[in-house]
Amino acid sequence: MQKFFVSSFAMLINIGVVVGAIFVVIGAISAFAQTGNLFAPIAMLGVGFVGIVGGAGTLYVLLGIYDSTRATYELLAEQARQK
Repeated sequence: MQKFFVSSFAMLINIGVVVGAIFVVIGAISAFAQTGNLFAPIAMLGVGFVGIVGGAGTLYVLLGIYDSTRATYELLAEQARQK
């Protein structure tokens, strides 16, 4: 059951990245349509994608910490049973 929730959370992160990227691109197109110059859309793309990568990366690091902690617990529990 835990694996289901962890894999579902990873899938939600992936969906969030895709939806966020679509919103950033739409926002950049809208900024270009309103201003007419390229500075605003390029800045929006850069900041938006850095934010998306930072947020998703943080969530994936937290999933990695959880997985590592679980594996360490299982290893230590196995060693305690053998003694």
